[in-house]
Amino acid sequence: MTTATDGWAGASVGGKARLLHTSDGAKTWVDVTPAGLTGLAGYLQLPSSSPTAVVTGWVANSSQHACVADSSSSSLTVFCSDDGGAHWSQALVQVASSDSGPLQMMSQTDAVGYLLIGPEAMGQQARALYATSDGGASWRLVASKLSISALVGVFGAGALVGVTPGLGDWSVSSRGRYPFGLSVSTDGGKTWRAARVPVIRGTTTVTTVGPGRVVGSRWLLPVRYDTGLAVLSTSDGSSWSAGDPLPSSADQPGFWGFGAAGAVWAVLGQTLSRSTNGGQSWESSAFSVPGPLGWLQFFGDRHGFALAATGAGQTLYRTSDFGTAWQAVP
Repeated sequence: MTTATDGWAGASVGGKARLLHTSDGAKTWVDVTPAGLTGLAGYLQLPSSSPTAVVTGWVANSSQHACVADSSSSSLTVFCSDDGGAHWSQALVQVASSDSGPLQMMSQTDAVGYLLIGPEAMGQQARALYATSDGGASWRLVASKLSISALVGVFGAGALVGVTPGLGDWSVSSRGRYPFGLSVSTDGGKTWRAARVPVIRGTTTVTTVGPGRVVGSRWLLPVRYDTGLAVLSTSDGSSWSAGDPLPSSADQPGFWGFGAAGAVWAVLGQTLSRSTNGGQSWESSAFSVPGPLGWLQFFGDRHGFALAATGAGQTLYRTSDFGTAWQAVP
């Protein structure tokens, strides 16, 4: 969802990848899959013992604009729409035959976006980074053989943050550091510089990083640790600090994101928390939906959607009071 009424969703229907669009608050969905799309490339992060980033092969930056990447053995096609999926344009991206792997797309605006050909496995280096400045109509190669394994945020004009491959798992070493880091680019991905991730006291492992967002003059990047969640903050990517961590156990499901005016929200287990100061402090309340969560997103100060497992499969719920009460979407 991109607003409380409009949104996009990737789904598997009859064993085939489909792209769906809604404009009535998720009550009805229209199949807007572009002709010729063979699959929704990329992969979605699920919290696990292996560290990774939130990675998808399609991106919807607004209610009307979306792009999806589709790859074959020798070419890569990007489909883009400016009218909610009613019509799609195609752009062919010439890639080297050796540049195969999961595709990740991130956008700054409807016009500016990035396409990363990732590694076959996390912990390895990404293969190539492409960029567009015309809404996906054309793509240019920015860099190949990158030092990052995934993008975790686009933070403004030419400002990108990626996660560097770790050695083994992301547990704190005997020196009190995580064996991985962040890499920052301020020239659209041409060059990168390393930045150290602060260690949160009492944590031993990082499981998930990002995605991040610019709020005011600060770059905010949520990071899930084995003992909770914290928001990293920086003004230019060179030095990061951590806000007050939200505690939780490693096996509790976690969802987080950004709402209106830069508010950060997070659900860890059965606790809903919100921060209005970039993760420096949190206010929390009880949170309950009728079934295990599979997806959650809030919009504005009060409106949100949740996908929960029920006896009949999965049911979409919505709230207008920031999670106090939920109603099933018919």
